[in-house]
Amino acid sequence: MTGKNLMKTIKNTSIGYLLALLLLLAACSTTDTQTASVATDNASQTQVENATTVEESVSPTAIADTTEETAVAGDARPEGWSEETHSNDVDPNYAVVFPQDQVNTMTITIVPEDWQAMLDNMTELYGEPSGNAEGGGFGAGAPGAGRPAGGGGQPAGFDFTELLPEGCELPEGFVPGPDAEWPAGCEPELAAGGPAGGGRPQGGGERGGGVGGGAGGLNIGGSENPDYVAATIEFAGDVWTNVGVRFKGNSTLTRGWNSGSVELPFKLDFDEFEDDYPEIDNQRFYGFKQLSLSSPSTDDSYVRAALAYDVMQDAGLIAPETAWYELFVDYGEGPVSFGLYTVIEVVDDSVIKTALGDDDGNIYEGDGNASSLALGTLDQLAGSFEKENNDEADYSDLEALYNALHAETRLTDSDQWRSDLEAVFDVDTFLKWLAVNSVIVNWDTYGEMAHNYYLYHDPETDLLTWIGWDYNESLESGGRGGNTSLSQQEETDAWPLIRYLLDQPTYYDQYVAFIAEIDADAFDAETVATKLQAWETLLAPYVANSAQFTAQIDTITNFVAERHNVVELFLSETNN
Repeated sequence: MTGKNLMKTIKNTSIGYLLALLLLLAACSTTDTQTASVATDNASQTQVENATTVEESVSPTAIADTTEETAVAGDARPEGWSEETHSNDVDPNYAVVFPQDQVNTMTITIVPEDWQAMLDNMTELYGEPSGNAEGGGFGAGAPGAGRPAGGGGQPAGFDFTELLPEGCELPEGFVPGPDAEWPAGCEPELAAGGPAGGGRPQGGGERGGGVGGGAGGLNIGGSENPDYVAATIEFAGDVWTNVGVRFKGNSTLTRGWNSGSVELPFKLDFDEFEDDYPEIDNQRFYGFKQLSLSSPSTDDSYVRAALAYDVMQDAGLIAPETAWYELFVDYGEGPVSFGLYTVIEVVDDSVIKTALGDDDGNIYEGDGNASSLALGTLDQLAGSFEKENNDEADYSDLEALYNALHAETRLTDSDQWRSDLEAVFDVDTFLKWLAVNSVIVNWDTYGEMAHNYYLYHDPETDLLTWIGWDYNESLESGGRGGNTSLSQQEETDAWPLIRYLLDQPTYYDQYVAFIAEIDADAFDAETVATKLQAWETLLAPYVANSAQFTAQIDTITNFVAERHNVVELFLSETNN
């Protein structure tokens, strides 16, 4: 091979090697790219799978909880909020809210504009107050200044003397009014069928109650609840903001308003305004959503409601807890003492759930004409029983009670009638409640007035269960309801749960047995006297008039002893 040819061969060979090397490098680069792409795809697929696995592992409840927490986190809780004091994640703390051995102190602060709105709303519902509190009108005077003698006022502009029987001469100095102790033969006939407060209505009274509660009775209550306003509550160094507060009550509220007293009963709802103020969502007061504050304006003893509820509980009935609070209200003039209030647990808030374990069944508050359950009121049930929960449910359970109560078998086959009634209504509980109510003399409820009780449809038993309410008018003789005998013989079919049931010998015997049991235990005179003495010692430093308070405690103590004698006489006559 010549030199020229050799050089050409080397050159060609080098180019070939170079081309081969370039092709090899290109192939390697392609392989790496494909490998990286596969790795990336695998990583992406792994991330998707992992994300799916995480998503599947999160339950709907956890997602909901997270959403709720995020919503609350967006609206920071008020300063001082704690789970124990403010949240709904704890059980009600009865030891703190309803102590039995001390008087609590609470302050309610209402901005002046809202306080005035509350008063304007009361004027709209009840008219101008007829009393004159010191200092120039309602809300301006010293608490207690407008409290009338006897603990009550009278409806604005109404003259009770116009209704006196002919020939009646009232003693000098006698003050007429719905609470007055009328002399024998001088009772004004405010309702068809009886004297003041004693009338038995044909089908009960209008919603809101009235003296006598009957058709034609004097209406001394409004048909609507007063409006809520937002307030601040202070208790034991803690603060609750934007709490719903309103005036509450029926005859008690009316008499207080008409007297010009500022010491009116209140109702508190701790999350009433949670939609307007999301930061207080599900706000509670040591586990309680609502509280009822009963004023002393119609009970100078301060203990009637507490004692009545204690007797109910000791008899084995469902009843709320009570405690005493010294109440201060600041409506723009600094904290003003409203005196000693009785704070009462609200039935549809915590009473039923605490007693029975849950409150999922329908809760009704009887208040109105058809809550008498008299014949002819079937179509009025929805207007006379306020549904406190389960708004979407119908009234079929109440209708079933009404139909069972008025079934023709009551007169033709009493065994079948009782069986059908007991299939929808807890008869034992009602008879025991009636026995307690009769022994302690509580006129302001079923049998005299078409209000002040609840019915709870217990899912566990599938029965409507009776729960009594509002006992500040109890434990005294000669009240506006008169003195209904223990035999209940005066009651008519206007109150069929009493008349129809006690017309059955089986039920009447059971009712009498309950009276004997209550008299020997829950209403034992010596036990009650000891309790009243302890309460007198506890409350005396806080009452407005200590002499009057002591006299009232003595009056109740004597009433209990005298009532024991009445019960003993009734039992001896009944059993002979």
